Amino acid sequence: MFAGASAQAQVVITWGAATAITTDTNVDTNGTLLYAYDAYSSGASDMVNGVTFVGKNDSAAGFSSSFVGDNSIGGAPTNGGYSGSANFTTLLTASWYANAGAATGTLTLSGLTAGQIYEIQLFDSDGRRAAGTYDSTYAATNSVTLSAGSGQYVIGDFTATASTEVVNTSALAGSDMQVSAYELRDEGVAAAPEPSTYALTGLGALALLVISRRRRTA
Repeated sequence: MFAGASAQAQVVITWGAATAITTDTNVDTNGTLLYAYDAYSSGASDMVNGVTFVGKNDSAAGFSSSFVGDNSIGGAPTNGGYSGSANFTTLLTASWYANAGAATGTLTLSGLTAGQIYEIQLFDSDGRRAAGTYDSTYAATNSVTLSAGSGQYVIGDFTATASTEVVNTSALAGSDMQVSAYELRDEGVAAAPEPSTYALTGLGALALLVISRRRRTA
């Protein structure tokens, strides 16, 4: 389970739907890549859909965690529709994890710019498990649940409020807290309201004031 919270102001991540991992094009390429990490820290980097996921441990630049470590978890997803490349399969063969029960952890994203929009994509897959099992919930104000047994990914968007954002994690009962890989992408500066928006807001307020005065004098 991932539950977004931190000592700093809570970032709000708007999550898309949990989606079955099926093919290389599941790896998103929107915006500009900041970094992409593969939990298999002892392995080589893997390129999937043009994105290079670097095999890293907890000391990777832009990433820190309090997971126990990384562990091999049995290869491709068991959802029945998987047809990914050898590189994608390798990417999904390990996870950062913490043991089931009351385990908690953090995933820290750094190198951010306040006011910038970012996209995070998380992959959760455990080829040892039956489809529909070993659920993890990822949340930062809003939440989404992924099934490691089925092999699923999710994409979330957020506007950074500081140079680092922390996603706190905890395990569901009977599950391991884990994430197989993730990427962080820069989607640009949050759009400011157009001047016409301010003008329309002002006109609306003026109209309400006029209506209010007419009612009082009627």
